[in-house]
Amino acid sequence: MGAVMAETADKTVDTVGASEHFGERGMPYSPRTLEGWRCEGFGPPYLKPRAKRGIIRYRLRDLDEWLAAQIVEPNGSRRARTRRKAS
Repeated sequence: MGAVMAETADKTVDTVGASEHFGERGMPYSPRTLEGWRCEGFGPPYLKPRAKRGIIRYRLRDLDEWLAAQIVEPNGSRRARTRRKAS
């Protein structure tokens, strides 16, 4: 059973699949929102294979971890920030 869970966690989806994954968890982020976040350096981590121009993939485990990091504590602080630094 552990191998099946690892295989699912490493599964990747495109931007539409990521949007659907969030929607299944009650967070209806549109593909355009995810695209905008990528341009702003915000949002969940993604893969951009060099050999395939214009292709963006998200690992399901990264989506779930990012979503969990967005939880706001009662004192108003976030558990983690995921905004990438501008270079």
